[in-house]
Amino acid sequence: PLDRAGVRVAPPSGWEPAAPGRYPVPGTLVGSWAGPGPRSLAIYTTLPDPKPSAERLMREVAFRSTGLAGWQVVDRRVETWGGREAARVEIVAP
Repeated sequence: PLDRAGVRVAPPSGWEPAAPGRYPVPGTLVGSWAGPGPRSLAIYTTLPDPKPSAERLMREVAFRSTGLAGWQVVDRRVETWGGREAARVEIVAP
């Protein structure tokens, strides 16, 4: 699925692929990993957006996440990965 999405990810040493469905995401899961301790990484695609941008996605994910019980957004920003802008939202959740 990552190749079809045009994404290549190399998680750090100690991270393992996670079972599909382990981490709920607001879209179609492309790949997920479990890191040391409570850390995780999930990559997903969303529904088509008429005005797509990493900035807009970052804001929307952060906003939607703040309404979930026990979830806390601890960081959000736009980064460049492989020459493409990407939304990064870090969340602490149960």
